[in-house]
Formats: sequence, C-alpha cells, structure tokens
Amino acid sequence: MASLVRNLYNLYPSAFFFFQHFLIKLQYNKNFRTIQRICQTIYPALVKFPFNFKPIQYFDPQVHQLDIIFQQYVALCEDTEGDTEYFSNNEQQLIALDVKGDGNCLYHCITLLGEMANHYTVELRVRNIIELAMNAAAYLQFYKLYDTNLKAYIVRSMLYDRRWAKKTWDLFGLCTVLNCNIRSVFPSVNTFTNMHPSAPLPPQKIMNKTFKPRQNIATNTILIMWSRGISPEDWIIHSAEDIWAPNHYVPLIKPRVSLHLVLLIVIVDEYLFKFSP
Repeated sequence: MASLVRNLYNLYPSAFFFFQHFLIKLQYNKNFRTIQRICQTIYPALVKFPFNFKPIQYFDPQVHQLDIIFQQYVALCEDTEGDTEYFSNNEQQLIALDVKGDGNCLYHCITLLGEMANHYTVELRVRNIIELAMNAAAYLQFYKLYDTNLKAYIVRSMLYDRRWAKKTWDLFGLCTVLNCNIRSVFPSVNTFTNMHPSAPLPPQKIMNKTFKPRQNIATNTILIMWSRGISPEDWIIHSAEDIWAPNHYVPLIKPRVSLHLVLLIVIVDEYLFKFSP
C-alpha cells in the first residue's frame, strides 16, 4: 500500500490534478462497492496533501459581494436550537454572500468561507465522497431520519461536479472533511399551519440543525442557508408551485459594521457601476 501511495503521489504531485484524476476515475464506475474500494485505495494518499480549513468570521466589502435576492431570505430565518439562538429575524445580523450557481454552489460556499481558490471545489468533493463512501454504514445509521439512499446518491449525483447537492449528505460528510460544525439554515417561506398531523415534518423543523463531525469535536461553526434564485416575493406572486423548494446554497457571515451600512455601500456601488462611463 505504501508503494502505491508513493506512485500516486509521483504521478500527480499537484493536489488539483491528483483529485481531478480520481474524480474522473470514479465517474466511470456505477457500482457503489467498486467506488468504495477505489476510495479505500485513494485514502492513504491524502496524507500527501494536508488540508486545514479556517473559516472567515466577518464580511469584507473589498473581497465579498452581498447578494440582494438571497439577503431577503435571511429575513425569513429565525434560527434557534434548544437554548441557543443563532440569530433572530427581528434584527438581521448576518449577510448572505453571492455564490456562483453552477451546480457546485455548496462547495463554492466552502471555498469562499475558507478563502480558497475555486479549483478546491474538486478536492472538497473527492474528499467528501471518500468520507461518505468509506463510512456509509455509520452515516446511514446516524442520519436515517433524513434519507436512506446514500449509496445511490453517491453513484448518481456526488460524482458529478455540476449536480446541485439537493440531499443533505454533502453537508453531513463535509463536517468531518472540514473538521467544522455546519449550521443548516432553512428559510420559513411556506406556512404549515394546516398540515395534517400525520404529514412529514416541514423542512425547517428538521433542517435548522447543527451537524457535527463524525468523530472529532469541532470548535468552529459555519452557517449555510438553503435558498433559491428568485426572491421570496416573486416566488409567492409568480410561482405555480404549492411548496417552496430550494435550489441553491449561500454562506451567512457577520458584518463588521451594521448591516444597514453594508447595504448602503452595496446600493452606492451598484449605482456608480450602472452610471459609470
């Protein structure tokens, strides 16, 4: 095994090419057990590519871009778990960052929060596939309330870097990959007052949760909000759908100054850009 790891590293000394190669290799396989065996082979080589995730804490207007549409969803989030109130919609304290919606949005959230180059999305995806595939039994047991189709999801969706992470498995695995707690934030767009008692739990009841690494105790927590590329108001007015469903992720971070000042800066910048010669 040691010689195999050395050979892999010699062939692909660059982390990007190493992970890109194995993502392509995994895509040629449609059998979960084969994918699992490949992941077990790749895993020892990861020591050659140290990975340390240190998330940013505050919004920097020189680096980050606030998204006006997604910011409207923050107003619909009131996030409390037990005795911990992460934030209240009575006073918006968080900023929704602009994230490219190319199917890789969850992994773009992580690279943005970690101040990493865009190509790290490939590495994050491969590391996450390895984590989930090698420990599938543990994840299926622990998260059976959310879904029971992890193996099929890995084969059909996770192997492809333009597939939106519509399941929660990506979030679960990333906690361990990053050694970081992930707070899932789900906006209250729909009302559920007339739901039948036997109906499934509404998404915000099970999705406003803090997910943690499989084994380690993490000291950092990042917030990822489920969202959609249309404002809540436009969805209510124009959509024919009965229930709002997300199709995008954005990270939430704190402003160093008041949110009102941040919004004013964004409005002024957009005005100057629009009317610049």
